[in-house]
Amino acid sequence: MPYAGNVTEVKRPEDCNREYEKLKQSAFYGGSQNSLLATSAENYVYTLFREAPQAKEAVKGKLAVVTGVVRGQVGHHIALELAVQAEMHVLLLGKSEKGLRSVVQAVREEASRRGVQRPKLYIQRFHIASLDSAQTAAQQCEKLAHSKYDGKLHVCVHHASVGSAEAKLTADSFEYNTGCNFLTTHNLTKQWIPLLRHAATPSYKPRVVCTSSIGHCLGHNFVPERLLSFPKEGGAPAGYIVPLNDERISEAEPGGAKFSTAEKLAAVAKVGTQVGRSKMAVVADVMHWAKLYPELNFISYHSGSIATGNNGGMPGLGPVYHLKKLVSQFSPSQGARSALRAALDPDFNNSMRGAYLHADGNPWTPMTPSTIDPKTKRPFTMESFAEACFAAAEKVLQHRFAELEMEQQRDTYEPPKLVLDEASADLQPESRLTLDSCGDQFIEETTALIQSNDEDSWGAWIQEYTRELVR
Repeated sequence: MPYAGNVTEVKRPEDCNREYEKLKQSAFYGGSQNSLLATSAENYVYTLFREAPQAKEAVKGKLAVVTGVVRGQVGHHIALELAVQAEMHVLLLGKSEKGLRSVVQAVREEASRRGVQRPKLYIQRFHIASLDSAQTAAQQCEKLAHSKYDGKLHVCVHHASVGSAEAKLTADSFEYNTGCNFLTTHNLTKQWIPLLRHAATPSYKPRVVCTSSIGHCLGHNFVPERLLSFPKEGGAPAGYIVPLNDERISEAEPGGAKFSTAEKLAAVAKVGTQVGRSKMAVVADVMHWAKLYPELNFISYHSGSIATGNNGGMPGLGPVYHLKKLVSQFSPSQGARSALRAALDPDFNNSMRGAYLHADGNPWTPMTPSTIDPKTKRPFTMESFAEACFAAAEKVLQHRFAELEMEQQRDTYEPPKLVLDEASADLQPESRLTLDSCGDQFIEETTALIQSNDEDSWGAWIQEYTRELVR
């Protein structure tokens, strides 16, 4: 049965399409959410557990991961409720160690305010624009799961996301929006599948929850095959990206050349659709993951329209978002509801596999792709589109990891020394295999219990410091 005022029936395609058309027509669109009526993350989880106490029992004391955690924003509130109300042990992933520590302090203070036991939290540095950083984060999570949680991961919330209005590439030379939102998320999910499957039971499906957006409707023409051939264009149709940044992208550093303010303003519409394409790919990818692993559940979600500092990179839209705040903008706490429903609601053990959730936590019908399927010469069905997006991600990532391996081998190669005879061979220094000579980076790792007094021993912090790859 549905809990906490939500439903399990998917909203009809014609009703969803009307909402999508409104968004296409106006950036001021906010009619599909009402901040005056929407509940907070705290109230939602409280109501859910009151109506379905078995939901808490299924995850209490279990491991969860939340990416993109920034103090005061949506990821913070997702992690807060998982840690404080659900009593999960939460690994927080974010760009800044200082920022992550700030979130932990805030969560501890909120737990104290609510009069509950201090939660167990871990932190791990993670940059969504680098596959190297993602691999390190994935490995640290695996170590944590195997050392303390019997190799199990019960909830994974991929909240890290970007919306770039600049001509940027990731550290791995992917178009920034698609590289971060789609490819990095896909890669992390793949790394953690064994941990998630190990946590599955006949009555409980571990959750993979991926941030998308109602803006995925702007990306209905994402082209999986072009992502394979032109990863710097991020799956955009032919001729879309090139006029914006063909001669502006610098290979010397991630981010490349930046647009002037005037160029940004002129490119807002195109940028919006490129972000939308990355979100469309996420929605489709989630659907195919759910098909491959029925013992798990994969859900994409829309947080809602939320005025945060992250909107500063979208020229012209920042003032729009803040003007809307007076009328319909969600608070970050309200924006956490859909992700929390996907992570905790027991209805997802039996239904809504691969669902896309609107900001109110209810399932919507995603936008239908308009891209032509090269196999049929007709528009993709959603199922075939999902399969194509998944396959494109797999191939692009496989190619990139092969490149990285070759780069490591090239950087560490030393030509063999000439050995003249057996006597001189005996004088050769012993070959010692080290992490450095294998091409791996040294990783300074510190694990320490945080104790503020004799009675305060509440968990281990994972701290990772690694050099950023600049290509």
